[in-house]
Amino acid sequence: SRSKKTASYSSAAGPPLPLTTQPRAKGGGKKKALGNLPLPERFKHIFGSRYIDLPQLETLLGFGFSPDQRADFYGELEGVWNWLLSRDALRPHIDRNRIKTQQATFGDYALLLRSPLIADAAGQTAPCSLEALRNRFPDFFVGIEKGMWYTICPFIANP
Repeated sequence: SRSKKTASYSSAAGPPLPLTTQPRAKGGGKKKALGNLPLPERFKHIFGSRYIDLPQLETLLGFGFSPDQRADFYGELEGVWNWLLSRDALRPHIDRNRIKTQQATFGDYALLLRSPLIADAAGQTAPCSLEALRNRFPDFFVGIEKGMWYTICPFIANP
């Protein structure tokens, strides 16, 4: 559940840790510390195009999240950020604003958000499942899957 995930991130991360390091940018100006950027911008810097912010996700899914769902989303994202800060191997790179090091570290990773709903082509929301995703985005799936082992699993049709 969402509260369990938040609790696990929170317990792993402890209280948020401030970032005050601001290395000099090329040309003598100050480069804004990653931790001082808005939360979505931090993830865009690290994950690049693999990070899709909530407005983009709403466009892709075809509907807007409620204020409570938006708050949950950003709360989870804050939990992920705090978890990253709590990792001994990552903290020095974040503190020193080593964005390229972080990009290389997470080059093979993507953050995933499981949406409980998806809109069909007519804009009607329905529970999100792999089957619903296949119907909404057929070009992203293998053509014929008859006989594939996973087609009989409940997660295909169940949200």
